[in-house]
Amino acid sequence: MTFVRLTRPEGKGSLILNGGRAVLIFDARGKTVVRTTAGGENTSFVVTESAEDVVNRLSSQGMTFIKVARRSDSRVLFINADQVAGVYERTGLTMVRTTAAGEHAEYTVLETLDAVEKMLPSK
Repeated sequence: MTFVRLTRPEGKGSLILNGGRAVLIFDARGKTVVRTTAGGENTSFVVTESAEDVVNRLSSQGMTFIKVARRSDSRVLFINADQVAGVYERTGLTMVRTTAAGEHAEYTVLETLDAVEKMLPSK
């Protein structure tokens, strides 16, 4: 397991994040969102560190993230490769399905299926 200490905004204190349970990390409205594998309505944490910083800290401990752009708004998404359930095409679009719960499990991305495949670790 990979744990990192992060800071929650608005004086809420620290968060010790289990990086292995992080599915997706992205910046939204000046804040960084870490979506996790937790179920229910509390699946995400907001932290003050940038998405790039969180990803770099977790990557330095051996985790692999793919960097893609969401098709709807070109927002950069960092997806934990260990949490990718599958990548496929639907009506000409590339879809990345993750282990996240509910409506936040699947993302349509700008990259091609081949481009995403090259980002994923293989043995």
